[in-house]
Amino acid sequence: MREYFIKTFDIQASCYLDIGYVLFGEDYKRGTFLVHMIEEHKKAQNDCGVELPDHLPNILRLLPKIKDKKLAEELAYSLVLPALREMQKNFLDEVNVYKKLLQLLTSIIEVDFKDSQYKQFSILSKDKTNFLNSINCGPKT
Repeated sequence: MREYFIKTFDIQASCYLDIGYVLFGEDYKRGTFLVHMIEEHKKAQNDCGVELPDHLPNILRLLPKIKDKKLAEELAYSLVLPALREMQKNFLDEVNVYKKLLQLLTSIIEVDFKDSQYKQFSILSKDKTNFLNSINCGPKT
């Protein structure tokens, strides 16, 4: 399983597990996002280990620990959900077990926040609020 994971996310990089990278690429906006995520991890006393604070497993452990439930909802619905959808597009191998897990996680978040009033982040588009302007996702393989 370790070799399969490494092949999927490191060597051939079907997709990247760093949400900020998926959303913003190498743009400075990712840096701003990382700074905010560090603050939230510290507030929630969520240890990120050796990974960055926007690493998907770190964010998934953070979500239930966030005391401000509106912030947790906004993070999950507005940022994590669009990133998960984008990540799934990058899989060329339809039978990859991690693609299926990402699909399952996407479904769970969609159900949990189906009535959310927050706007979802648009990847590879002009943001109508001019907040993010033109952004790009991580490179596709």
